[in-house]
Amino acid sequence: MTKFLQTRERGALFINASYDLDSPTSSGPALDWLTYDDVVETWDRLLQESVRFYDPSMQVIVFVFLPTTNSGDSLAIWRRKIAVPDSMRLPHLRDINLTKVTLRKDYPVLGDEMQ
Repeated sequence: MTKFLQTRERGALFINASYDLDSPTSSGPALDWLTYDDVVETWDRLLQESVRFYDPSMQVIVFVFLPTTNSGDSLAIWRRKIAVPDSMRLPHLRDINLTKVTLRKDYPVLGDEMQ
């Protein structure tokens, strides 16, 4: 929820299950917050649909991904929606409500249509 308030946009937490802090070949963070605009750039309909209309004050969407090839061209991905506890949500209720009012009404889903 903190990232939602900072970015003022829907998004999701992405966790790289293969990240090894001690490995010299590891690149990038083990986890990252991607906003809806970041997710649209993937052209993945499932990711976009997951992020587009959830209530960020009530839950957070977490994607855990595991690259299945050395090149990173293929990966397995799991999705969970986790409830935001009241102890975290209630102290920020005013900011949450102000931020939710500014959210877009339309979140287009872009995808590569294969025919």
